[in-house]
Amino acid sequence: MGCDIDLYAERRDNEGLYRPLSTSGLLSHRNYWRFSFLAGIRNSFNVVPISEPRGLPVDVSREIAAECERQEGDAVAQSWLSLEELLAFDYDAPLRFREGGRGDNCAEATYREFLDADFVSELRELQALGAERIVFWFDG
Repeated sequence: MGCDIDLYAERRDNEGLYRPLSTSGLLSHRNYWRFSFLAGIRNSFNVVPISEPRGLPVDVSREIAAECERQEGDAVAQSWLSLEELLAFDYDAPLRFREGGRGDNCAEATYREFLDADFVSELRELQALGAERIVFWFDG
């Protein structure tokens, strides 16, 4: 059975409240390399993710909170990352690995090599749309 990501972009409105953006599925396809990097999910590669799951942000938009609630127990490892931290990450840095070292199926040397070629360009598209953060969880 596979694992999927539910990923939403948000930005603040004029009142400072987060609102979801329409992003046409950017960053939302099944890709275990991305899942490993974003939150250590499906991480048979044993790489150190940019962040362990943080839970939903306390100020998440009502729409996204309702969608997560609707999925009940199927929405696991809820988390969020700011576009600022994602774009500031050094993708040319050598991959770091959790205790136990490199997974047998991981031949790449840097995060840029590890992630697919579209990852950073999709982040830049989200930034161009005005996204300030992504909120996500996994199912499956």
